[in-house]
Amino acid sequence: MSRLDLNTQVIPRDAKRHILHIEDDPEVAGAVGELLESNGYEVTHAADGLSGLLAFNQNPDQWSAVLVDLQLPHVSGNSLLKEMHKSRPHLPLIVLTGAPKGTNLDVYEQGAVILWHKPVSSTELLENLKAVIAV
Repeated sequence: MSRLDLNTQVIPRDAKRHILHIEDDPEVAGAVGELLESNGYEVTHAADGLSGLLAFNQNPDQWSAVLVDLQLPHVSGNSLLKEMHKSRPHLPLIVLTGAPKGTNLDVYEQGAVILWHKPVSSTELLENLKAVIAV
């Protein structure tokens, strides 16, 4: 068996995708968490930037994607994007922000693959999340 074969991991088709959601608004966190869980995702919620960074760093490889707000207590969403992107450059980092449309476009330079301005439709969230995780 070649070295490549020994290092290849096969993820079962029915394996749950684990999403880290970093959001300080309890209503948004609850609604997004419920939507994702009802569609087969496992969700870990962090209510502030520091908790989100600690959760991420416990095992960076367990996450299928990260949904992050930008306006967070303790550690900003922008700082989280930079740290997470540095640790896992190909991890889908998705920004959900309440900031006005046309702002925060610099998040793409920090590793984000999607920038959504709240509110976002359930269909759009699920379809795009599925697309970026499948890559």
